[in-house]
Amino acid sequence: MNGANYMRITKKIGVTFSLVVFSLFLLNSANVFASSVSSKIGPIDVSGMSKKEKNIEVRKIVEGWQKNDIAIQIGGDEITVPGTAFNFDAQRSVEALENLQENPWYDFWSKTPAAQTDLIVHATDQLRTAVENRVGKDEIEEKMDELLLQAGQLPNRPLKLTVERFEFKDGKVVSTAVVPLKQSEVATLTAYAKQINGKIIKPNEKFSYMKHFGAPHNIRVGSLMATALYQNALSIGFDIDERNQALGIPNYADAGYEAVIKTGKNQDLQFTSTHVANVKVQAIVEKNQLLVSFYVAKGDVVNDVRVYAVGKKQIEAKVINRYTKDLSVGQEQVVQQPKDGLVVKIYRQITSEQSGREKSIVSSNYYAPKHKVILKSMDRPKPEPEEPIIEEEIPLIDEEPVAPESEEPPVTEEVPEDLSDLPNRPTADQLENADLVYSEDDDSYYYIYTIDKEKGEGEK
Repeated sequence: MNGANYMRITKKIGVTFSLVVFSLFLLNSANVFASSVSSKIGPIDVSGMSKKEKNIEVRKIVEGWQKNDIAIQIGGDEITVPGTAFNFDAQRSVEALENLQENPWYDFWSKTPAAQTDLIVHATDQLRTAVENRVGKDEIEEKMDELLLQAGQLPNRPLKLTVERFEFKDGKVVSTAVVPLKQSEVATLTAYAKQINGKIIKPNEKFSYMKHFGAPHNIRVGSLMATALYQNALSIGFDIDERNQALGIPNYADAGYEAVIKTGKNQDLQFTSTHVANVKVQAIVEKNQLLVSFYVAKGDVVNDVRVYAVGKKQIEAKVINRYTKDLSVGQEQVVQQPKDGLVVKIYRQITSEQSGREKSIVSSNYYAPKHKVILKSMDRPKPEPEEPIIEEEIPLIDEEPVAPESEEPPVTEEVPEDLSDLPNRPTADQLENADLVYSEDDDSYYYIYTIDKEKGEGEK
Protein backbone atom coordinates (compact mmCIF):
# COMPACT_ATOMS: atom_id res chain seq x y z
CA MET A 1 0.00 0.00 0.00
CA ASN A 2 1.38 3.32 -1.11
CA GLY A 3 1.32 6.47 0.90
CA ALA A 4 -1.61 8.06 -0.98
CA ASN A 5 -3.94 5.17 -0.31
CA TYR A 6 -2.96 5.13 3.36
CA MET A 7 -3.87 8.78 3.70
CA ARG A 8 -7.25 8.28 2.04
CA ILE A 9 -8.09 5.40 4.33
CA THR A 10 -6.99 7.33 7.40
CA LYS A 11 -9.13 10.34 6.36
CA LYS A 12 -12.19 8.18 5.87
CA ILE A 13 -11.74 6.60 9.31
CA GLY A 14 -11.42 10.08 10.88
CA VAL A 15 -14.57 11.40 9.18
CA THR A 16 -16.51 8.28 10.18
CA PHE A 17 -15.38 8.63 13.80
CA SER A 18 -16.39 12.31 13.83
CA LEU A 19 -19.83 11.48 12.50
CA VAL A 20 -20.28 8.83 15.16
CA VAL A 21 -19.23 11.22 17.92
CA PHE A 22 -21.51 13.98 16.62
CA SER A 23 -24.42 11.54 16.45
CA LEU A 24 -23.85 10.47 19.98
CA PHE A 25 -23.72 14.15 21.05
CA LEU A 26 -27.06 14.83 19.38
CA LEU A 27 -28.58 11.80 21.05
CA ASN A 28 -27.20 12.92 24.41
CA SER A 29 -28.63 16.41 23.92
CA ALA A 30 -32.00 14.91 23.14
CA ASN A 31 -31.76 12.84 26.29
CA VAL A 32 -30.96 15.99 28.31
CA PHE A 33 -34.25 17.60 27.39
CA ALA A 34 -36.12 14.36 27.66
CA SER A 35 -34.82 13.66 31.14
CA SER A 36 -35.36 17.16 32.56
CA VAL A 37 -38.95 16.44 33.57
CA SER A 38 -38.61 17.74 37.15
CA SER A 39 -36.21 20.62 36.57
CA LYS A 40 -37.27 23.65 38.63
CA ILE A 41 -36.03 27.08 39.59
CA GLY A 42 -37.79 27.88 42.84
CA PRO A 43 -41.47 27.07 42.15
CA ILE A 44 -41.05 27.54 38.36
CA ASP A 45 -41.03 24.38 36.23
CA VAL A 46 -38.50 24.71 33.39
CA SER A 47 -38.36 21.05 32.33
CA GLY A 48 -37.43 20.47 28.66
CA MET A 49 -36.53 24.13 28.03
CA SER A 50 -33.40 25.53 26.55
CA LYS A 51 -31.36 28.05 28.46
CA LYS A 52 -32.94 30.93 26.61
CA GLU A 53 -36.42 29.57 27.19
CA LYS A 54 -35.68 29.17 30.88
CA ASN A 55 -34.67 32.81 31.17
CA ILE A 56 -37.83 33.96 29.43
CA GLU A 57 -40.08 31.77 31.58
CA VAL A 58 -38.49 32.85 34.88
CA ARG A 59 -38.64 36.58 34.01
CA LYS A 60 -42.27 36.34 32.96
CA ILE A 61 -43.44 34.68 36.19
CA VAL A 62 -41.30 36.92 38.45
CA GLU A 63 -42.56 40.12 36.79
CA GLY A 64 -46.12 38.96 37.25
CA TRP A 65 -45.51 38.41 41.00
CA GLN A 66 -43.80 41.81 41.33
CA LYS A 67 -46.85 43.65 40.02
CA ASN A 68 -48.61 43.00 43.36
CA ASP A 69 -48.13 44.61 46.76
CA ILE A 70 -46.55 42.10 49.14
CA ALA A 71 -47.84 41.82 52.74
CA ILE A 72 -45.31 40.93 55.43
CA GLN A 73 -46.46 39.92 58.92
CA ILE A 74 -43.85 40.80 61.54
CA GLY A 75 -44.94 39.67 64.96
CA GLY A 76 -48.30 41.33 65.56
CA ASP A 77 -47.79 43.94 62.84
CA GLU A 78 -48.31 43.76 59.11
CA ILE A 79 -46.53 45.95 56.60
CA THR A 80 -46.95 46.20 52.84
CA VAL A 81 -44.19 46.74 50.31
CA PRO A 82 -44.29 46.76 46.49
CA GLY A 83 -43.21 43.58 44.71
CA THR A 84 -40.35 45.53 43.14
CA ALA A 85 -38.80 45.84 46.64
CA PHE A 86 -37.57 42.30 45.96
CA ASN A 87 -34.78 42.16 43.35
CA PHE A 88 -34.85 38.82 41.46
CA ASP A 89 -31.85 37.66 39.40
CA ALA A 90 -33.36 35.39 36.73
CA GLN A 91 -30.16 34.97 34.70
CA ARG A 92 -28.02 33.78 37.62
CA SER A 93 -30.82 31.47 38.75
CA VAL A 94 -30.91 29.79 35.34
CA GLU A 95 -27.12 29.52 35.26
CA ALA A 96 -27.17 27.84 38.69
CA LEU A 97 -29.57 25.22 37.36
CA GLU A 98 -27.49 24.72 34.21
CA ASN A 99 -24.38 24.13 36.30
CA LEU A 100 -26.20 21.44 38.26
CA GLN A 101 -27.22 19.67 35.03
CA GLU A 102 -23.93 20.01 33.08
CA ASN A 103 -21.99 16.81 32.34
CA PRO A 104 -18.25 16.55 31.53
CA TRP A 105 -17.47 16.42 27.76
CA TYR A 106 -16.29 12.83 28.06
CA ASP A 107 -19.47 11.72 29.83
CA PHE A 108 -21.60 12.20 26.72
CA TRP A 109 -23.37 8.85 27.11
CA SER A 110 -24.96 9.77 30.55
CA LYS A 111 -28.40 11.35 30.78
CA THR A 112 -28.65 14.94 31.98
CA PRO A 113 -29.90 14.75 35.60
CA ALA A 114 -33.06 16.46 36.76
CA ALA A 115 -32.34 19.27 39.24
CA GLN A 116 -33.90 22.05 41.30
CA THR A 117 -32.39 25.30 42.54
CA ASP A 118 -33.58 28.30 44.50
CA LEU A 119 -34.69 31.45 42.78
CA ILE A 120 -32.03 34.03 43.59
CA VAL A 121 -33.47 37.21 45.13
CA HIS A 122 -31.92 40.22 46.84
CA ALA A 123 -33.36 42.88 49.14
CA THR A 124 -33.58 46.46 48.02
CA ASP A 125 -32.90 49.37 50.38
CA GLN A 126 -36.63 49.99 50.46
CA LEU A 127 -37.31 46.49 51.77
CA ARG A 128 -34.46 46.52 54.27
CA THR A 129 -35.56 49.84 55.79
CA ALA A 130 -39.17 48.72 56.15
CA VAL A 131 -38.21 45.50 57.96
CA GLU A 132 -35.50 47.06 60.12
CA ASN A 133 -38.01 49.52 61.57
CA ARG A 134 -39.91 46.52 63.00
CA VAL A 135 -37.23 44.07 64.10
CA GLY A 136 -34.29 46.32 64.97
CA LYS A 137 -30.71 46.34 63.76
CA ASP A 138 -29.63 43.32 65.81
CA GLU A 139 -31.92 40.93 63.98
CA ILE A 140 -32.12 42.52 60.53
CA GLU A 141 -29.64 40.22 58.75
CA GLU A 142 -31.17 37.03 60.12
CA LYS A 143 -34.69 38.21 59.34
CA MET A 144 -33.80 39.34 55.80
CA ASP A 145 -32.43 35.88 54.97
CA GLU A 146 -35.63 34.32 56.35
CA LEU A 147 -37.78 36.73 54.32
CA LEU A 148 -35.90 36.34 51.02
CA LEU A 149 -36.06 32.55 51.30
CA GLN A 150 -39.85 32.79 51.49
CA ALA A 151 -40.01 35.29 48.63
CA GLY A 152 -37.99 32.91 46.43
CA GLN A 153 -41.03 30.61 46.43
CA LEU A 154 -43.22 33.43 45.01
CA PRO A 155 -46.08 32.70 47.46
CA ASN A 156 -49.55 34.14 46.95
CA ARG A 157 -50.03 34.66 50.69
CA PRO A 158 -48.41 37.15 53.10
CA LEU A 159 -44.81 36.56 54.05
CA LYS A 160 -44.32 36.02 57.78
CA LEU A 161 -41.47 36.77 60.14
CA THR A 162 -41.18 35.60 63.74
CA VAL A 163 -39.88 38.18 66.17
CA GLU A 164 -37.80 37.09 69.14
CA ARG A 165 -37.61 40.33 71.07
CA PHE A 166 -40.91 42.11 70.65
CA GLU A 167 -42.03 44.70 73.17
CA PHE A 168 -44.75 43.74 75.63
CA LYS A 169 -46.92 46.51 74.21
CA ASP A 170 -46.59 44.89 70.78
CA GLY A 171 -47.64 41.46 72.03
CA LYS A 172 -50.74 39.94 73.56
CA VAL A 173 -51.24 38.18 76.88
CA VAL A 174 -52.24 34.51 76.61
CA SER A 175 -51.99 33.55 80.30
CA THR A 176 -51.51 35.16 83.73
CA ALA A 177 -50.93 33.87 87.27
CA VAL A 178 -51.21 35.86 90.52
CA VAL A 179 -49.55 34.52 93.70
CA PRO A 180 -49.96 36.28 97.10
CA LEU A 181 -46.81 37.06 99.06
CA LYS A 182 -45.96 37.72 102.70
CA GLN A 183 -44.23 40.99 103.42
CA SER A 184 -41.03 39.12 104.28
CA GLU A 185 -41.03 37.49 100.82
CA VAL A 186 -41.44 40.62 98.69
CA ALA A 187 -37.75 41.51 98.39
CA THR A 188 -36.63 37.99 97.42
CA LEU A 189 -39.42 37.47 94.88
CA THR A 190 -38.76 40.90 93.37
CA ALA A 191 -35.20 39.77 92.65
CA TYR A 192 -36.48 36.48 91.20
CA ALA A 193 -38.93 38.38 88.98
CA LYS A 194 -36.08 40.45 87.50
CA GLN A 195 -34.24 37.25 86.58
CA ILE A 196 -37.15 35.85 84.54
CA ASN A 197 -38.71 39.07 83.21
CA GLY A 198 -38.22 39.29 79.45
CA LYS A 199 -37.19 35.63 79.11
CA ILE A 200 -37.85 34.26 75.60
CA ILE A 201 -39.03 30.64 75.38
CA LYS A 202 -38.47 29.40 71.85
CA PRO A 203 -40.51 26.69 70.07
CA ASN A 204 -39.71 23.20 71.43
CA GLU A 205 -37.42 24.72 74.06
CA LYS A 206 -37.36 22.95 77.43
CA PHE A 207 -37.41 25.17 80.53
CA SER A 208 -36.02 24.08 83.91
CA TYR A 209 -36.52 26.12 87.06
CA MET A 210 -33.33 24.76 88.66
CA LYS A 211 -31.20 25.56 85.60
CA HIS A 212 -32.60 29.07 85.26
CA PHE A 213 -32.78 30.18 88.91
CA GLY A 214 -30.55 27.72 90.74
CA ALA A 215 -31.27 26.55 94.30
CA PRO A 216 -33.99 28.67 95.98
CA HIS A 217 -33.53 30.42 99.33
CA ASN A 218 -36.09 28.07 100.85
CA ILE A 219 -38.81 25.70 99.72
CA ARG A 220 -41.65 28.22 99.96
CA VAL A 221 -39.86 31.00 98.07
CA GLY A 222 -38.87 28.69 95.24
CA SER A 223 -42.36 27.21 95.12
CA LEU A 224 -44.03 30.63 94.80
CA MET A 225 -42.22 31.46 91.56
CA ALA A 226 -42.50 27.88 90.30
CA THR A 227 -46.26 27.94 90.93
CA ALA A 228 -46.72 31.10 88.85
CA LEU A 229 -44.70 29.65 85.96
CA TYR A 230 -46.50 26.30 86.20
CA GLN A 231 -49.95 27.87 85.97
CA ASN A 232 -48.93 29.80 82.85
CA ALA A 233 -47.42 26.70 81.24
CA LEU A 234 -50.69 24.85 81.89
CA SER A 235 -52.82 27.64 80.45
CA ILE A 236 -50.85 28.02 77.21
CA GLY A 237 -50.78 24.27 76.57
CA PHE A 238 -47.07 23.51 77.14
CA ASP A 239 -46.00 19.93 77.80
CA ILE A 240 -45.39 19.44 81.54
CA ASP A 241 -42.26 17.32 81.97
CA GLU A 242 -41.92 17.50 85.79
CA ARG A 243 -44.07 18.99 88.52
CA ASN A 244 -44.22 18.18 92.24
CA GLN A 245 -47.17 18.91 94.52
CA ALA A 246 -47.19 20.15 98.12
CA LEU A 247 -47.80 17.72 101.00
CA GLY A 248 -50.67 19.80 102.35
CA ILE A 249 -53.17 22.12 100.68
CA PRO A 250 -51.17 25.30 99.92
CA ASN A 251 -52.35 28.71 101.11
CA TYR A 252 -50.96 30.51 98.05
CA ALA A 253 -52.72 28.57 95.25
CA ASP A 254 -55.71 26.37 94.60
CA ALA A 255 -55.14 22.68 95.28
CA GLY A 256 -53.60 21.01 92.23
CA TYR A 257 -52.25 24.25 90.75
CA GLU A 258 -49.04 24.58 92.79
CA ALA A 259 -45.50 23.45 91.96
CA VAL A 260 -43.02 22.69 94.73
CA ILE A 261 -39.24 23.09 94.42
CA LYS A 262 -37.02 21.03 96.76
CA THR A 263 -33.31 21.00 96.06
CA GLY A 264 -32.51 18.32 98.64
CA LYS A 265 -34.89 15.89 96.99
CA ASN A 266 -34.06 17.13 93.47
CA GLN A 267 -37.63 18.22 92.82
CA ASP A 268 -37.71 20.55 89.81
CA LEU A 269 -40.27 22.21 87.54
CA GLN A 270 -39.75 21.48 83.83
CA PHE A 271 -41.94 22.15 80.80
CA THR A 272 -41.49 22.30 77.01
CA SER A 273 -42.92 24.95 74.69
CA THR A 274 -45.40 23.63 72.14
CA HIS A 275 -46.12 27.07 70.64
CA VAL A 276 -45.07 27.58 67.02
CA ALA A 277 -43.42 30.93 67.80
CA ASN A 278 -41.55 32.59 70.63
CA VAL A 279 -43.19 33.18 74.01
CA LYS A 280 -42.05 36.06 76.23
CA VAL A 281 -42.30 36.00 80.03
CA GLN A 282 -43.25 39.04 82.07
CA ALA A 283 -42.76 38.92 85.85
CA ILE A 284 -43.30 41.75 88.34
CA VAL A 285 -44.16 42.20 92.04
CA GLU A 286 -46.94 44.65 92.95
CA LYS A 287 -48.73 45.18 96.27
CA ASN A 288 -47.49 41.95 97.86
CA GLN A 289 -48.42 39.95 94.78
CA LEU A 290 -46.28 38.13 92.23
CA LEU A 291 -47.70 38.56 88.71
CA VAL A 292 -46.35 36.37 85.91
CA SER A 293 -47.73 36.47 82.34
CA PHE A 294 -46.89 34.78 79.03
CA TYR A 295 -46.95 36.96 75.88
CA VAL A 296 -46.93 36.11 72.18
CA ALA A 297 -46.77 38.37 69.14
CA LYS A 298 -50.14 39.88 68.20
CA GLY A 299 -50.30 38.00 64.93
CA ASP A 300 -49.64 34.59 66.49
CA VAL A 301 -52.45 32.07 66.71
CA VAL A 302 -52.64 30.13 69.98
CA ASN A 303 -54.61 27.02 70.84
CA ASP A 304 -57.76 27.17 72.92
CA VAL A 305 -56.81 25.71 76.32
CA ARG A 306 -59.13 24.91 79.24
CA VAL A 307 -57.80 23.70 82.61
CA TYR A 308 -60.23 22.45 85.28
CA ALA A 309 -60.45 20.38 88.48
CA VAL A 310 -62.50 17.16 88.76
CA GLY A 311 -63.49 14.81 91.59
CA LYS A 312 -62.77 16.95 94.63
CA LYS A 313 -63.25 14.85 97.78
CA GLN A 314 -62.71 16.12 101.30
CA ILE A 315 -60.90 13.94 103.86
CA GLU A 316 -62.11 14.69 107.39
CA ALA A 317 -59.51 15.33 110.08
CA LYS A 318 -59.59 13.29 113.31
CA VAL A 319 -58.64 13.90 116.96
CA ILE A 320 -55.44 12.38 118.34
CA ASN A 321 -54.70 12.36 122.09
CA ARG A 322 -51.12 12.28 123.30
CA TYR A 323 -49.90 12.09 126.90
CA THR A 324 -47.00 13.76 128.68
CA LYS A 325 -45.53 14.10 132.18
CA ASP A 326 -44.96 17.82 131.65
CA LEU A 327 -48.59 18.76 132.34
CA SER A 328 -50.28 18.79 135.72
CA VAL A 329 -53.24 16.63 136.60
CA GLY A 330 -56.28 17.60 134.55
CA GLN A 331 -54.38 19.94 132.18
CA GLU A 332 -54.44 19.56 128.38
CA GLN A 333 -53.02 21.54 125.46
CA VAL A 334 -53.93 21.64 121.73
CA VAL A 335 -50.63 21.39 119.83
CA GLN A 336 -52.06 21.08 116.29
CA GLN A 337 -55.27 22.52 114.91
CA PRO A 338 -57.27 20.29 112.55
CA LYS A 339 -57.36 20.77 108.78
CA ASP A 340 -59.24 18.49 106.41
CA GLY A 341 -57.38 16.78 103.57
CA LEU A 342 -58.36 16.66 99.90
CA VAL A 343 -58.23 14.53 96.76
CA VAL A 344 -58.46 16.32 93.39
CA LYS A 345 -57.58 15.66 89.74
CA ILE A 346 -56.58 18.34 87.22
CA TYR A 347 -57.59 17.94 83.56
CA ARG A 348 -56.71 19.96 80.48
CA GLN A 349 -58.55 20.27 77.17
CA ILE A 350 -56.66 21.67 74.14
CA THR A 351 -58.45 22.58 70.93
CA SER A 352 -56.36 23.26 67.81
CA GLU A 353 -56.95 23.41 64.07
CA GLN A 354 -54.49 20.59 63.43
CA SER A 355 -55.47 18.07 66.12
CA GLY A 356 -59.01 19.08 67.03
CA ARG A 357 -60.04 18.68 70.66
CA GLU A 358 -57.82 16.66 72.98
CA LYS A 359 -58.53 16.02 76.67
CA SER A 360 -55.96 14.63 79.10
CA ILE A 361 -55.34 14.33 82.83
CA VAL A 362 -52.54 16.56 84.08
CA SER A 363 -52.17 15.43 87.70
CA SER A 364 -53.78 13.42 90.52
CA ASN A 365 -53.27 15.14 93.86
CA TYR A 366 -53.68 13.77 97.40
CA TYR A 367 -53.34 16.08 100.40
CA ALA A 368 -53.24 14.30 103.75
CA PRO A 369 -55.41 15.75 106.53
CA LYS A 370 -53.89 17.44 109.59
CA HIS A 371 -55.46 15.84 112.62
CA LYS A 372 -56.22 17.74 115.81
CA VAL A 373 -53.56 16.78 118.36
CA ILE A 374 -54.32 17.25 122.06
CA LEU A 375 -51.58 16.88 124.67
CA LYS A 376 -52.84 15.57 128.03
CA SER A 377 -51.29 14.82 131.44
CA MET A 378 -50.23 11.27 132.18
CA ASP A 379 -50.99 11.71 135.93
CA ARG A 380 -54.36 10.67 137.29
CA PRO A 381 -56.22 12.50 140.13
CA LYS A 382 -55.94 10.81 143.59
CA PRO A 383 -59.21 9.27 144.87
CA GLU A 384 -60.95 11.15 147.74
CA PRO A 385 -60.91 9.33 151.17
CA GLU A 386 -64.09 7.41 151.92
CA GLU A 387 -66.14 8.28 155.07
CA PRO A 388 -65.96 5.58 157.84
CA ILE A 389 -69.02 3.42 158.18
CA ILE A 390 -70.47 3.36 161.71
CA GLU A 391 -72.17 0.08 162.55
CA GLU A 392 -75.19 0.55 164.80
CA GLU A 393 -76.32 -2.22 167.17
CA ILE A 394 -79.88 -3.08 166.38
CA PRO A 395 -81.82 -4.11 169.51
CA LEU A 396 -83.97 -7.22 169.62
CA ILE A 397 -87.72 -6.82 169.37
CA ASP A 398 -88.34 -7.80 173.02
CA GLU A 399 -85.66 -5.53 174.32
CA GLU A 400 -86.01 -1.86 174.84
CA PRO A 401 -83.30 0.26 173.34
CA VAL A 402 -80.60 1.24 175.77
CA ALA A 403 -79.45 4.80 175.50
CA PRO A 404 -75.77 5.38 175.38
CA GLU A 405 -74.15 6.28 178.69
CA SER A 406 -73.26 9.70 177.40
CA GLU A 407 -76.88 10.46 176.66
CA GLU A 408 -79.52 11.65 179.17
CA PRO A 409 -82.50 9.34 179.80
CA PRO A 410 -85.53 10.28 177.73
CA VAL A 411 -88.10 12.41 179.44
CA THR A 412 -91.49 10.75 179.50
CA GLU A 413 -94.65 12.74 179.87
CA GLU A 414 -96.84 11.78 182.86
CA VAL A 415 -100.27 10.70 181.79
CA PRO A 416 -102.96 10.69 184.55
CA GLU A 417 -104.24 7.18 185.23
CA ASP A 418 -107.84 6.52 184.29
CA LEU A 419 -109.55 5.38 187.50
CA SER A 420 -113.06 5.62 186.25
CA ASP A 421 -113.57 1.81 186.25
CA LEU A 422 -112.15 1.20 189.76
CA PRO A 423 -114.52 0.48 192.64
CA ASN A 424 -115.04 3.35 195.04
CA ARG A 425 -113.51 5.51 192.40
CA PRO A 426 -112.59 8.93 193.68
CA THR A 427 -114.30 11.99 192.63
CA ALA A 428 -112.68 14.74 190.76
CA ASP A 429 -112.24 16.76 193.90
CA GLN A 430 -110.63 13.81 195.59
CA LEU A 431 -108.20 13.23 192.78
CA GLU A 432 -107.32 16.88 192.70
CA ASN A 433 -106.32 16.70 196.38
CA ALA A 434 -104.77 13.19 196.20
CA ASP A 435 -101.07 12.41 196.62
CA LEU A 436 -99.20 10.45 193.93
CA VAL A 437 -96.81 7.92 195.50
CA TYR A 438 -94.23 5.67 193.73
CA SER A 439 -93.61 2.12 194.96
CA GLU A 440 -90.24 0.61 194.13
CA ASP A 441 -91.40 -2.88 194.97
CA ASP A 442 -93.80 -3.21 192.15
CA ASP A 443 -92.56 -0.23 190.15
CA SER A 444 -95.92 1.58 190.11
CA TYR A 445 -97.58 4.75 191.26
CA TYR A 446 -100.52 5.11 193.72
CA TYR A 447 -102.96 7.85 194.51
CA ILE A 448 -103.71 8.48 198.20
CA TYR A 449 -106.83 10.37 198.83
CA THR A 450 -109.54 10.74 201.64
CA ILE A 451 -113.03 9.21 201.35
CA ASP A 452 -116.01 11.10 202.66
CA LYS A 453 -116.99 9.44 205.98
CA GLU A 454 -120.53 10.65 205.88
CA LYS A 455 -121.20 8.27 203.04
CA GLY A 456 -119.59 5.39 204.87
CA GLU A 457 -116.55 5.24 202.75
CA GLY A 458 -113.23 4.54 204.44
CA GLU A 459 -109.75 5.88 203.75
CA LYS A 460 -107.60 3.98 201.43
